[in-house]
Amino acid sequence: MSEIQLNPLKWTDKYADDMYRYAFFCLNGDADAACDLVQDTFLSALEKKETFKGIASEKTWLFAILKNKISDHYRKKKIRKETSLDDISEEGTSVHYFYNPQKNGRWHKDHEPKEWNSSEIRLLEKEKYSILHRCLELLPVKWKSILAETYLECKKGPEICKEHDISPSNYWVILHRCKVQLRECIEKKLK
Repeated sequence: MSEIQLNPLKWTDKYADDMYRYAFFCLNGDADAACDLVQDTFLSALEKKETFKGIASEKTWLFAILKNKISDHYRKKKIRKETSLDDISEEGTSVHYFYNPQKNGRWHKDHEPKEWNSSEIRLLEKEKYSILHRCLELLPVKWKSILAETYLECKKGPEICKEHDISPSNYWVILHRCKVQLRECIEKKLK
């Protein structure tokens, strides 16, 4: 028996909101699917509570189950084909358009961030979540998961690397590519 005791009666009060937000983000704003997956997670956890070893916290264990449910959801729906980082060449990404290592990390003059005028700012205020969700849909599932764990769950890099079985350099490359892809997408949608 583990030192940490599971308390299924308190799962909904303690974790449901965070789990829902995470699922909602990963599922591109599909509220019904997010609710279903959180419920499925709680049911699976109840069925398999004997497998809880207490190595991780109760919350971490539940989120691991939820992440598996989200992955299964995408596999079943065949929404996106996940691409390995090894399959993506630098030419296949837009990273080289923005970052110039010869200039100490400065943007290329032709690709510097453009100033937004007031009409663009108003549009962003009205549609920012809609645009962001549409752009997030373009990210591979694994990248989106890593992005969510970093910025929504505030997990540390080493923990994320261990969970996804990736190297620290791979982790930083994924985050960088996510940011660049999101930025390009948002800028295109604002034009």
